[in-house]
Amino acid sequence: MIVVDCVRDIDPGAMPYLGNIPVVRMDPERTVRIWVVIGCLLDEVFRSWLWLCRIGPYITNSPGVLFTPRPPELIALAAVPSCGEDAVPGIVYPEPLMAADEERLFTEIAPQVRVLTLTDWLEERR
Repeated sequence: MIVVDCVRDIDPGAMPYLGNIPVVRMDPERTVRIWVVIGCLLDEVFRSWLWLCRIGPYITNSPGVLFTPRPPELIALAAVPSCGEDAVPGIVYPEPLMAADEERLFTEIAPQVRVLTLTDWLEERR
């Protein structure tokens, strides 16, 4: 997922709930920028495909773990089920680590969900 921004002047509140999503600026009057948008979309598709290739062996043997191609968004974390058969005890995403303040907020919003990088998750499994 990417956000295509067609704002021409100022951007007073850039995507407060999509902090981990790439934002691409595009001037709707200059069609040459469409190639930048297409390039970013292809980057996202390729990155997601590589992530699926990397986690493929672990998906079937890891019930309850949600593998995401980027760190989860704070607003989405608030909706993660915490009990029952739909419970998600862990979310695993690729490196790099989240910032300490973002990690602290995640813990406050959904303390029942562990958010780990793939490296940290693999280390715990040993």
